[in-house]
Amino acid sequence: MSERKKFLLALALTVFFVILSAVPTYAVLHRKANYPGLLSNMPEREYNAVIAKTQEYDALILGTSMSECFKCSELDRQMDCRSLKMTVNGANLAEIRFMAEYAAKFKKIKLALIDFHLLLHVPGFDMSCDHNLKLFPMEHYGKYSYLIPLKRAFSISGMAEALDFAKDIRKGRIKETSRDDIYNWGLRRPCGEKYFAADVLSKKAPQINIDDTFRKKTINNFRKHLLELVKAYPDTKFILFFPPNSALQYSNIDAAEYIKYKRQAIELFAGVKNVELYDFQTAFDITDNFENFKDREHYSPAINSWIISNLGKKEYLITPQNQERLLSELQAHLQNYDHNAAYKRLKEKYGRK
Repeated sequence: MSERKKFLLALALTVFFVILSAVPTYAVLHRKANYPGLLSNMPEREYNAVIAKTQEYDALILGTSMSECFKCSELDRQMDCRSLKMTVNGANLAEIRFMAEYAAKFKKIKLALIDFHLLLHVPGFDMSCDHNLKLFPMEHYGKYSYLIPLKRAFSISGMAEALDFAKDIRKGRIKETSRDDIYNWGLRRPCGEKYFAADVLSKKAPQINIDDTFRKKTINNFRKHLLELVKAYPDTKFILFFPPNSALQYSNIDAAEYIKYKRQAIELFAGVKNVELYDFQTAFDITDNFENFKDREHYSPAINSWIISNLGKKEYLITPQNQERLLSELQAHLQNYDHNAAYKRLKEKYGRK
Protein backbone atom coordinates (compact mmCIF):
# COMPACT_ATOMS: atom_id res chain seq x y z
CA MET A 1 0.00 0.00 0.00
CA SER A 2 1.37 3.37 -1.00
CA GLU A 3 2.13 6.07 1.56
CA ARG A 4 -0.66 8.21 0.12
CA LYS A 5 -3.23 5.46 0.56
CA LYS A 6 -1.99 4.81 4.11
CA PHE A 7 -2.41 8.49 4.90
CA LEU A 8 -5.95 8.63 3.45
CA LEU A 9 -6.91 5.46 5.29
CA ALA A 10 -5.59 6.84 8.58
CA LEU A 11 -7.40 10.11 7.95
CA ALA A 12 -10.65 8.31 7.15
CA LEU A 13 -10.38 6.14 10.27
CA THR A 14 -9.66 9.21 12.40
CA VAL A 15 -12.72 11.03 11.05
CA PHE A 16 -14.81 7.88 11.53
CA PHE A 17 -13.82 7.46 15.17
CA VAL A 18 -14.23 11.19 15.92
CA ILE A 19 -17.74 11.08 14.50
CA LEU A 20 -18.42 7.81 16.29
CA SER A 21 -17.40 9.34 19.63
CA ALA A 22 -19.28 12.56 18.90
CA VAL A 23 -22.62 10.82 18.30
CA PRO A 24 -23.21 9.67 21.91
CA THR A 25 -21.70 12.94 23.17
CA TYR A 26 -24.16 14.90 21.08
CA ALA A 27 -27.07 12.72 22.21
CA VAL A 28 -26.27 13.32 25.89
CA LEU A 29 -25.64 17.05 25.44
CA HIS A 30 -28.86 17.41 23.47
CA ARG A 31 -30.74 15.79 26.32
CA LYS A 32 -29.01 18.08 28.79
CA ALA A 33 -29.83 21.17 26.71
CA ASN A 34 -33.52 20.23 26.71
CA TYR A 35 -33.72 18.78 30.20
CA PRO A 36 -36.83 20.33 31.83
CA GLY A 37 -35.89 23.05 34.26
CA LEU A 38 -32.18 22.27 34.21
CA LEU A 39 -30.05 25.38 33.99
CA SER A 40 -27.06 24.10 32.04
CA ASN A 41 -23.98 25.95 30.90
CA MET A 42 -25.86 27.59 28.03
CA PRO A 43 -26.03 31.38 27.94
CA GLU A 44 -29.34 32.85 29.08
CA ARG A 45 -30.48 33.70 25.56
CA GLU A 46 -29.97 30.14 24.35
CA TYR A 47 -31.68 28.71 27.40
CA ASN A 48 -34.63 31.09 26.99
CA ALA A 49 -35.08 29.71 23.49
CA VAL A 50 -35.39 26.18 24.88
CA ILE A 51 -37.71 26.87 27.81
CA ALA A 52 -39.99 29.10 25.71
CA LYS A 53 -40.79 26.04 23.60
CA THR A 54 -40.81 23.33 26.25
CA GLN A 55 -42.41 24.87 29.36
CA GLU A 56 -46.05 25.51 30.25
CA TYR A 57 -46.80 29.14 31.15
CA ASP A 58 -49.24 31.99 30.63
CA ALA A 59 -47.18 34.77 32.23
CA LEU A 60 -43.66 36.13 31.82
CA ILE A 61 -41.03 37.73 34.03
CA LEU A 62 -38.87 39.80 31.70
CA GLY A 63 -36.07 42.28 32.08
CA THR A 64 -32.58 42.62 33.45
CA SER A 65 -30.73 41.38 36.53
CA MET A 66 -33.26 43.45 38.51
CA SER A 67 -35.78 40.69 37.78
CA GLU A 68 -33.62 37.56 37.89
CA CYS A 69 -34.30 36.92 41.58
CA PHE A 70 -38.08 36.90 41.33
CA LYS A 71 -39.71 33.63 42.33
CA CYS A 72 -42.22 32.44 39.77
CA SER A 73 -44.17 30.58 42.46
CA GLU A 74 -44.76 33.84 44.36
CA LEU A 75 -46.01 35.66 41.27
CA ASP A 76 -48.20 32.64 40.46
CA ARG A 77 -49.92 32.83 43.83
CA GLN A 78 -50.27 36.60 43.78
CA MET A 79 -51.60 36.93 40.23
CA ASP A 80 -53.21 33.52 39.64
CA CYS A 81 -50.96 32.55 36.73
CA ARG A 82 -48.14 30.21 35.76
CA SER A 83 -45.10 32.34 35.08
CA LEU A 84 -41.74 31.76 33.43
CA LYS A 85 -38.58 33.86 33.80
CA MET A 86 -37.00 34.87 30.52
CA THR A 87 -34.58 37.46 31.86
CA VAL A 88 -31.10 38.38 30.60
CA ASN A 89 -28.44 40.07 32.67
CA GLY A 90 -27.96 43.53 31.13
CA ALA A 91 -30.83 43.08 28.67
CA ASN A 92 -31.71 46.13 26.61
CA LEU A 93 -35.19 47.17 25.50
CA ALA A 94 -34.93 45.58 22.07
CA GLU A 95 -34.03 42.24 23.64
CA ILE A 96 -36.85 42.44 26.18
CA ARG A 97 -39.36 43.16 23.45
CA PHE A 98 -37.94 40.37 21.29
CA MET A 99 -38.23 37.84 24.13
CA ALA A 100 -41.84 38.81 24.83
CA GLU A 101 -42.79 38.49 21.17
CA TYR A 102 -40.87 35.23 20.84
CA ALA A 103 -42.65 33.65 23.82
CA ALA A 104 -46.02 34.85 22.46
CA LYS A 105 -45.45 32.64 19.40
CA PHE A 106 -45.80 29.57 21.60
CA LYS A 107 -48.21 30.59 24.39
CA LYS A 108 -50.97 33.07 25.01
CA ILE A 109 -49.53 35.50 27.56
CA LYS A 110 -51.98 37.07 29.99
CA LEU A 111 -49.41 38.83 32.22
CA ALA A 112 -45.90 40.23 31.87
CA LEU A 113 -43.81 41.68 34.71
CA ILE A 114 -40.95 43.93 33.52
CA ASP A 115 -38.45 46.13 35.37
CA PHE A 116 -38.59 49.68 33.99
CA HIS A 117 -34.90 50.57 34.24
CA LEU A 118 -34.49 54.33 33.72
CA LEU A 119 -30.76 54.39 34.41
CA LEU A 120 -29.54 51.49 32.29
CA HIS A 121 -28.29 54.09 29.80
CA VAL A 122 -24.89 54.66 31.36
CA PRO A 123 -21.56 54.72 29.51
CA GLY A 124 -21.14 51.35 27.83
CA PHE A 125 -24.87 50.62 27.60
CA ASP A 126 -27.53 51.49 25.06
CA MET A 127 -31.20 51.06 25.90
CA SER A 128 -32.17 50.21 22.32
CA CYS A 129 -29.26 48.28 20.78
CA ASP A 130 -31.32 47.14 17.79
CA HIS A 131 -28.10 46.02 16.10
CA ASN A 132 -27.55 43.54 18.95
CA LEU A 133 -30.45 41.46 17.66
CA LYS A 134 -28.11 40.26 14.91
CA LEU A 135 -25.97 38.84 17.72
CA PHE A 136 -29.01 37.58 19.59
CA PRO A 137 -29.85 34.34 17.76
CA MET A 138 -32.65 33.27 20.08
CA GLU A 139 -35.06 32.56 17.24
CA HIS A 140 -32.31 30.62 15.51
CA TYR A 141 -31.74 28.52 18.63
CA GLY A 142 -35.46 28.05 19.08
CA LYS A 143 -35.90 26.80 15.53
CA TYR A 144 -32.69 24.80 15.43
CA SER A 145 -32.29 23.78 19.05
CA TYR A 146 -30.37 20.69 18.00
CA LEU A 147 -27.51 23.01 17.02
CA ILE A 148 -26.98 24.19 20.60
CA PRO A 149 -24.97 21.14 21.74
CA LEU A 150 -23.51 20.40 18.30
CA LYS A 151 -20.70 22.90 18.69
CA ARG A 152 -19.53 21.08 21.84
CA ALA A 153 -20.03 17.52 20.65
CA PHE A 154 -16.63 17.41 18.93
CA SER A 155 -14.64 18.93 21.78
CA ILE A 156 -12.85 17.30 24.69
CA SER A 157 -14.69 19.58 27.13
CA GLY A 158 -18.00 18.58 25.55
CA MET A 159 -17.20 14.90 25.94
CA ALA A 160 -16.25 15.45 29.57
CA GLU A 161 -19.46 17.40 30.17
CA ALA A 162 -21.54 14.64 28.56
CA LEU A 163 -19.79 11.96 30.62
CA ASP A 164 -20.36 13.86 33.86
CA PHE A 165 -24.02 14.43 33.02
CA ALA A 166 -24.55 10.77 32.10
CA LYS A 167 -22.96 9.68 35.39
CA ASP A 168 -25.11 12.09 37.38
CA ILE A 169 -28.28 10.87 35.62
CA ARG A 170 -27.35 7.23 36.30
CA LYS A 171 -26.67 7.92 39.99
CA GLY A 172 -29.77 10.08 40.43
CA ARG A 173 -27.79 13.18 41.29
CA ILE A 174 -29.52 15.45 38.77
CA LYS A 175 -32.26 17.57 40.22
CA GLU A 176 -34.39 19.84 38.13
CA THR A 177 -33.82 23.53 38.69
CA SER A 178 -37.15 25.05 39.65
CA ARG A 179 -38.65 27.99 37.83
CA ASP A 180 -37.86 30.00 40.96
CA ASP A 181 -34.14 29.30 40.77
CA ILE A 182 -33.53 29.85 37.05
CA TYR A 183 -31.12 32.80 36.66
CA ASN A 184 -31.43 33.59 40.40
CA TRP A 185 -28.05 35.20 41.18
CA GLY A 186 -29.20 35.58 44.79
CA LEU A 187 -28.41 31.89 45.30
CA ARG A 188 -24.74 32.62 44.58
CA ARG A 189 -24.19 36.30 45.48
CA PRO A 190 -24.63 37.45 49.08
CA CYS A 191 -26.28 40.74 49.98
CA GLY A 192 -25.85 42.94 53.04
CA GLU A 193 -24.24 46.21 54.01
CA LYS A 194 -20.67 44.87 54.14
CA TYR A 195 -20.96 43.51 50.58
CA PHE A 196 -22.64 46.72 49.47
CA ALA A 197 -19.82 48.74 51.05
CA ALA A 198 -17.15 46.63 49.35
CA ASP A 199 -18.66 47.43 45.97
CA VAL A 200 -19.34 51.12 46.65
CA LEU A 201 -15.87 51.77 48.09
CA SER A 202 -14.16 50.09 45.15
CA LYS A 203 -16.06 51.86 42.36
CA LYS A 204 -17.02 55.42 41.61
CA ALA A 205 -20.71 56.25 41.27
CA PRO A 206 -21.71 56.47 37.59
CA GLN A 207 -21.82 60.02 36.23
CA ILE A 208 -25.05 60.33 34.25
CA ASN A 209 -25.82 63.59 32.53
CA ILE A 210 -29.58 63.69 32.00
CA ASP A 211 -29.72 66.41 29.37
CA ASP A 212 -32.08 66.94 26.45
CA THR A 213 -30.11 64.52 24.25
CA PHE A 214 -30.25 61.79 26.89
CA ARG A 215 -33.98 62.30 27.44
CA LYS A 216 -34.82 62.37 23.76
CA LYS A 217 -32.88 59.21 23.00
CA THR A 218 -34.13 57.14 25.91
CA ILE A 219 -37.75 58.30 25.71
CA ASN A 220 -37.75 57.41 22.01
CA ASN A 221 -36.42 53.97 22.93
CA PHE A 222 -39.17 53.51 25.51
CA ARG A 223 -41.72 54.54 22.93
CA LYS A 224 -40.33 52.31 20.19
CA HIS A 225 -39.79 49.13 22.18
CA LEU A 226 -41.86 49.19 25.36
CA LEU A 227 -44.90 51.24 24.36
CA GLU A 228 -45.23 49.51 20.99
CA LEU A 229 -44.96 46.15 22.76
CA VAL A 230 -47.82 46.79 25.19
CA LYS A 231 -50.01 48.20 22.43
CA ALA A 232 -49.33 45.20 20.21
CA TYR A 233 -50.74 42.86 22.90
CA PRO A 234 -53.84 44.59 24.30
CA ASP A 235 -55.07 41.36 25.94
CA THR A 236 -51.87 41.03 27.98
CA LYS A 237 -51.59 42.86 31.28
CA PHE A 238 -48.19 44.53 31.58
CA ILE A 239 -46.88 45.35 35.04
CA LEU A 240 -43.95 47.75 34.79
CA PHE A 241 -42.05 48.89 37.85
CA PHE A 242 -39.29 51.35 38.71
CA PRO A 243 -36.78 49.25 40.69
CA PRO A 244 -35.93 50.38 44.25
CA ASN A 245 -32.22 50.99 43.62
CA SER A 246 -30.13 52.10 46.56
CA ALA A 247 -29.97 55.78 47.52
CA LEU A 248 -26.32 55.90 46.46
CA GLN A 249 -27.27 55.05 42.88
CA TYR A 250 -28.24 58.71 42.51
CA SER A 251 -25.03 60.25 43.87
CA ASN A 252 -24.06 61.96 40.61
CA ILE A 253 -27.47 62.76 39.17
CA ASP A 254 -29.25 66.11 39.09
CA ALA A 255 -32.50 65.42 40.99
CA ALA A 256 -34.60 67.99 39.13
CA GLU A 257 -33.46 66.74 35.72
CA TYR A 258 -34.04 63.14 36.75
CA ILE A 259 -37.62 63.89 37.85
CA LYS A 260 -38.29 65.74 34.60
CA TYR A 261 -37.06 62.69 32.70
CA LYS A 262 -39.03 60.27 34.85
CA ARG A 263 -42.22 62.28 34.38
CA GLN A 264 -41.84 61.96 30.61
CA ALA A 265 -41.36 58.20 30.94
CA ILE A 266 -44.48 57.89 33.09
CA GLU A 267 -46.60 59.99 30.76
CA LEU A 268 -45.79 57.69 27.84
CA PHE A 269 -48.12 55.13 29.40
CA ALA A 270 -50.88 57.48 30.54
CA GLY A 271 -54.22 56.10 29.43
CA VAL A 272 -52.82 52.75 28.24
CA LYS A 273 -55.39 50.39 29.72
CA ASN A 274 -53.32 47.20 29.84
CA VAL A 275 -50.43 48.77 31.80
CA GLU A 276 -49.92 49.12 35.54
CA LEU A 277 -46.87 51.18 36.52
CA TYR A 278 -45.42 50.95 40.03
CA ASP A 279 -42.87 53.28 41.61
CA PHE A 280 -40.78 51.40 44.17
CA GLN A 281 -38.13 54.13 44.13
CA THR A 282 -40.30 55.93 46.69
CA ALA A 283 -39.96 53.02 49.15
CA PHE A 284 -37.29 54.91 51.09
CA ASP A 285 -37.17 52.40 53.93
CA ILE A 286 -35.91 49.95 51.28
CA THR A 287 -33.64 52.24 49.26
CA ASP A 288 -31.91 53.80 52.29
CA ASN A 289 -31.21 50.51 54.07
CA PHE A 290 -27.98 49.13 52.60
CA GLU A 291 -28.56 45.73 54.17
CA ASN A 292 -30.96 45.20 51.25
CA PHE A 293 -28.29 45.43 48.55
CA LYS A 294 -25.17 43.86 47.09
CA ASP A 295 -24.20 46.99 45.13
CA ARG A 296 -25.67 50.37 44.17
CA GLU A 297 -28.29 48.85 41.89
CA HIS A 298 -29.03 45.29 42.90
CA TYR A 299 -31.32 44.51 45.79
CA SER A 300 -31.61 41.16 47.53
CA PRO A 301 -34.10 38.42 46.56
CA ALA A 302 -36.10 39.37 49.66
CA ILE A 303 -36.89 42.69 47.97
CA ASN A 304 -38.07 40.86 44.85
CA SER A 305 -40.50 38.98 47.09
CA TRP A 306 -41.56 42.25 48.72
CA ILE A 307 -42.25 43.77 45.28
CA ILE A 308 -44.55 40.90 44.32
CA SER A 309 -46.44 41.14 47.63
CA ASN A 310 -47.03 44.84 46.99
CA LEU A 311 -48.54 44.26 43.55
CA GLY A 312 -51.72 43.08 45.24
CA LYS A 313 -51.84 46.02 47.66
CA LYS A 314 -51.28 48.56 44.85
CA GLU A 315 -49.66 50.83 47.46
CA TYR A 316 -47.03 52.01 44.99
CA LEU A 317 -49.21 52.03 41.89
CA ILE A 318 -48.86 55.32 39.98
CA THR A 319 -52.20 56.98 39.20
CA PRO A 320 -53.14 60.40 37.77
CA GLN A 321 -54.12 61.37 41.31
CA ASN A 322 -50.82 60.53 43.03
CA GLN A 323 -48.26 60.94 40.24
CA GLU A 324 -47.12 64.46 41.09
CA ARG A 325 -47.07 63.74 44.83
CA LEU A 326 -44.81 60.71 44.30
CA LEU A 327 -42.50 62.64 41.99
CA SER A 328 -42.28 65.53 44.44
CA GLU A 329 -41.50 63.18 47.33
CA LEU A 330 -38.77 61.46 45.32
CA GLN A 331 -37.21 64.75 44.20
CA ALA A 332 -37.15 66.08 47.76
CA HIS A 333 -35.59 62.85 49.01
CA LEU A 334 -32.90 62.84 46.31
CA GLN A 335 -32.03 66.48 46.97
CA ASN A 336 -31.96 66.15 50.76
CA TYR A 337 -30.19 62.80 51.03
CA ASP A 338 -26.62 63.24 52.29
CA HIS A 339 -24.68 60.99 49.96
CA ASN A 340 -21.32 62.13 51.33
CA ALA A 341 -22.29 61.27 54.89
CA ALA A 342 -23.49 57.82 53.84
CA TYR A 343 -20.27 57.19 51.92
CA LYS A 344 -18.16 58.43 54.84
CA ARG A 345 -19.97 56.13 57.28
CA LEU A 346 -19.36 53.12 55.03
CA LYS A 347 -15.71 54.03 54.62
CA GLU A 348 -15.16 54.41 58.37
CA LYS A 349 -16.91 51.14 59.13
CA TYR A 350 -15.75 48.93 56.26
CA GLY A 351 -12.75 50.69 54.69
CA ARG A 352 -9.26 49.30 55.00
CA LYS A 353 -7.66 50.06 58.35
